[in-house]
Amino acid sequence: MEDEEPREIYSGSQDNMNLAKGSVHEIVLEKGQTGLGFNIRGGTDNRFLDDDPGIFVTTIKPEGAAAQDGRLEQGDKILKINDVDVSNVKHFEAVQLFHKSKERVVLVVEKGVGKKDDDEDDERPPYPPDNSEQSRALKKRHIALIGGIIIGGITIGVILYKKFSR
Repeated sequence: MEDEEPREIYSGSQDNMNLAKGSVHEIVLEKGQTGLGFNIRGGTDNRFLDDDPGIFVTTIKPEGAAAQDGRLEQGDKILKINDVDVSNVKHFEAVQLFHKSKERVVLVVEKGVGKKDDDEDDERPPYPPDNSEQSRALKKRHIALIGGIIIGGITIGVILYKKFSR
């Protein structure tokens, strides 16, 4: 492994942090009743980015600890979970570290390095308001086919769904 130049790790509240892309932060989250409240993707076995086997935050759930804390964001790369380096682990191994955690999880993250150019598109609603002409045109680009066969009193069904690109 190459020797990397040491980076400053920020910790503390959002008010006094440099949240710039590429900055490294320690974030402590308490699971509580709603859980940590975020999803991850990536790992050596299922890369989120083609050139990086790291673990990345893909979704922040509004009711979870991450949203309440406010510092963890979509596109952040998780470098450590409770002092365990996850920069080169399988996805399952990272998930297991979260499951084995007690109430408190300490993350070290690199801000925004996993944000893809098309991530902004994910934040918009799937359709414009229902009464708009644009909404009707978009909905016509979706086709659903539902079929079923009854065999000996058991229904076997198939649903095929196709979304046409815009």
